[in-house]
Amino acid sequence: MTLAQFAHAWLERQGMIDTDSVFDAQIGRNVLRLIHHLEQDVCSLKDVLLLFAIVTNIYKAYDDAQSDIWQAYRREERRRKAS
Repeated sequence: MTLAQFAHAWLERQGMIDTDSVFDAQIGRNVLRLIHHLEQDVCSLKDVLLLFAIVTNIYKAYDDAQSDIWQAYRREERRRKAS
């Protein structure tokens, strides 16, 4: 059994495949797409955990209006508008 097959069976048991809930079905499909992508790169569990930690940190920074990236972006936007 491949990881994608296992993931499909797991998601099915969680009610996230062929469900009446559009949200749950969409999440299930997105998880399967991600699993297929990861499976192509033959990622280990350690790699996947690192990947998710990095993505989590990116999302947290994106949601934080005070992050240094947002501050630099706003400064650049103000500079462009002023010139």
